[in-house]
Amino acid sequence: MSKILKNTTASPVMVADTGVLIAASSQYTIPPTDYWLWAASGNVVTLVGNSTLIVNDGSVDLTISDGVDYIKGIYQKNRIIGNTDGTLIGNVSDRLKTQNLPASHAPNLTTTGSLTALNSTVSTSVLDGFGTAGIIVTGTWVGTITFEASVDGTNWQSMTAQPIAGGVLSSTTTINTQVRINITGMQSVRAKMTAYTSGTANITIECTSHAGFVRAISTLTGGTDGSQIGNTGDRLRVDAVLSSGSVTITALAAACNIIKQNEVTVNVKVETDFPSSTYTVPAGKSFNLVSFCGSYDVQQPIYLRLKKQTGGTGAFVTVLRTSLSVNGQDATNYGVTVPNGIAIGVAGDVFKLTYEPAVGRGNLWAGFFGVEY
Repeated sequence: MSKILKNTTASPVMVADTGVLIAASSQYTIPPTDYWLWAASGNVVTLVGNSTLIVNDGSVDLTISDGVDYIKGIYQKNRIIGNTDGTLIGNVSDRLKTQNLPASHAPNLTTTGSLTALNSTVSTSVLDGFGTAGIIVTGTWVGTITFEASVDGTNWQSMTAQPIAGGVLSSTTTINTQVRINITGMQSVRAKMTAYTSGTANITIECTSHAGFVRAISTLTGGTDGSQIGNTGDRLRVDAVLSSGSVTITALAAACNIIKQNEVTVNVKVETDFPSSTYTVPAGKSFNLVSFCGSYDVQQPIYLRLKKQTGGTGAFVTVLRTSLSVNGQDATNYGVTVPNGIAIGVAGDVFKLTYEPAVGRGNLWAGFFGVEY
C-alpha cells in the first residue's frame, strides 16, 4: 500500500518541516525511505486536518483521522481487494457472503469414425475426471464389434457394456445399438471390428464426466442365446449336477408349506387310517418333513405311524413310528422336529398317518408338517 498526499487546492502547498512542495491540484507519493520523516511532521497534520491535503492509501481516500494515523504509522486499515485493478470489495466490519456454485462439468468429449475392415478401430483418449462413455453404432454392416478400454493406452481389454434400451450385458455387438461403459480410471476407450464380413459401421463415442456405472438388470438370463430363466422376485435353486463340465441351474417356484393334522375319537383296536391325512407330492415337486407329532389322552399305549407309498403304487411302508407314552393325560405329547426339514418324498409319492390303539377309546390328535418344493 502507498502513502499519497493529494493537494485539492488551486495553489501549491508547502509542507515546511519536510521540505516538500506539492503542486496545485496534484499529488505527492511519499517514498518509503521518508516514512519516519513524515510521521514526525506537525505541518502535515495541520494541512490534513483543515482538508488542504487528503491522504490516500493507494486505493481510497481516507478520512482526516484515519489519514493522520496512516501518515504517522499507527493506522492499519484492513480491507479486501480483488481483481487485477485492486478494486475494493470490502471494509472493516463488513460481512462478506460467498455463493457456492457447483463446479461445472467438463464438456462432453465426442469422437466419431467408421469401421470398414477387420481390426479397424474408432478410439478416443479419456480426459481426467471422465467416468462414462456412451457408444452409438449405426450403419449397414455384418460383423462383430468389441468394446475395449485401456489403462495405459497400450494394452486393451474388452469392457462390459450396458444396452441403453435394456437387455443382456455384453462386451460385443453384432447389431446397431447404443451402450454405455464404465471408463473410470481408463486412459482410452475404443470400438474395434473383431470380425468382419461387409459394410460400414458408424461409431460415435461420447465421453462424459458424470460418474461411471453399469446398472444390473433385474432378470436372469442363461444359455448361449441369452434366454431368460428368471424374473424379479423368483427364488432359484442351483442343482450341483455336473454334466460334461457344466452346471445345471433349475428354476424353483416358491416353497409351499404342507400341514396334515386332525383329531379323532378312537373306537376300534385295529390299525386305522387317520382321517384327512393323505398327501400326494405333486409333479415336479419334492417334500421335506419338518415335524411328526401326536397326543393321546388315554393311559394305554397307541401306535402312530407315518407311511409312504412310493410313486403312488404298491404297499404303504412305515417311514416313522412312535408309541405314544402312557404316563397320563397331558404327559402324552410327542413330537419330532427337524428345523431344516428332511427329504422323504418326490413327485408321485403318497403319505398318510395310521393309528393302532391298545384299547378302543379316548381321543387322538396327530399330524405331520413339511415343506413342498
